[in-house]
Amino acid sequence: MKLFRATVMFCIALLSCNYAFSHGLSDPQHGGVLTVSGDWTFELVDTDEGVTVYVYDDTIPYETDGMTGKLSVNSDGEQSEAVLKPAGGMTLAAEDFDLPEGATVLVVVTLADGYTKVGSRFSIE
Repeated sequence: MKLFRATVMFCIALLSCNYAFSHGLSDPQHGGVLTVSGDWTFELVDTDEGVTVYVYDDTIPYETDGMTGKLSVNSDGEQSEAVLKPAGGMTLAAEDFDLPEGATVLVVVTLADGYTKVGSRFSIE
């Protein structure tokens, strides 16, 4: 009888465990702002040379060759846009572009198939 009770208590303990498995990264890897959109993770980094977007498929760096993108920035009601181009490896970049503080940024990326689009929204603080 003690073995039965122990087995039942063990099963109840296992069933009460609630595991949460999330997609994407939870911390920025390059000092930028991180967002997750479905299975895609984007990290937006404002550098001295411009803006760089790091692309991950879930948590795996994604090769950006053949991809294109657009960066739309809204700051105090003013709209500006920049073209994102492959910059080697897992990055897309917009050169000579600066992100103002308090801006809302929309990144839309077209995958190498030329058809599939993935987007994500960032808030710059």
